[in-house]
Amino acid sequence: MTGGRTERSAENNARRRALQDAAPGWKPQLGDIAHDMARSRNGVVVGIPDGAACLNYHLRPPKGGDEWSAAPDASTLRPACTVTHATPAGGAMSYDARAKQGALPIVLHHEDGTTEETILIASRAELAELAVSIPDAAPPAA
Repeated sequence: MTGGRTERSAENNARRRALQDAAPGWKPQLGDIAHDMARSRNGVVVGIPDGAACLNYHLRPPKGGDEWSAAPDASTLRPACTVTHATPAGGAMSYDARAKQGALPIVLHHEDGTTEETILIASRAELAELAVSIPDAAPPAA
């Protein structure tokens, strides 16, 4: 990860190109989750152009946050690709004691079969909760 953004691999670039071509003319409806290519982020459509009160598409992050606008022709919007699960990426977890947070490299697996490497950031409290939730297991039988 560089500067808070996921590094783009050839696979990620191919996935993004496929999303760009996947739905020409797609017009999201209220409540749809759309990927805004201009901002490289997903959002819930909370406003659609109606020619009067709303002149652009309006999106908000799925878990809340600041709303943003997208072009009225939906040219930068595509259907969002759902993440099915995440797995560790094989790198070591790091912990920043000053920031009181850990970082674990993970791989996001999308429903279309593509993957994307990113980093899971967890607070000290979240890490402690995860550690407590893992039951002590007997070693596997040889």
